[in-house]
Amino acid sequence: MVFRYDEKRDFFIYLSVLVTFDTLQQLLQEAFPHASITLSGDLYHVHIHLCDPSFAGLGRLKRDQQVYQHLQPLIASGALHAVTLKTAASEQGGV
Repeated sequence: MVFRYDEKRDFFIYLSVLVTFDTLQQLLQEAFPHASITLSGDLYHVHIHLCDPSFAGLGRLKRDQQVYQHLQPLIASGALHAVTLKTAASEQGGV
């Protein structure tokens, strides 16, 4: 069993869903099949750099919303605690 301490509520939360970099990579690659994806950090604070041609013409907020839509179940379950996200339409886009 895996537990995470929730400081705000002052108790431990049982994590019923565990996420690995491999499963996170697979989830994002299925959602964005043409994307270049780089993951770093640990399993509670993940840094995601995602470049996908489908982001062309979209602002940062719209790009990030598209990614968070696929991460929401993991965040809501507590399996993914914090995410730092950088998105772009191409590798030259600053990611």
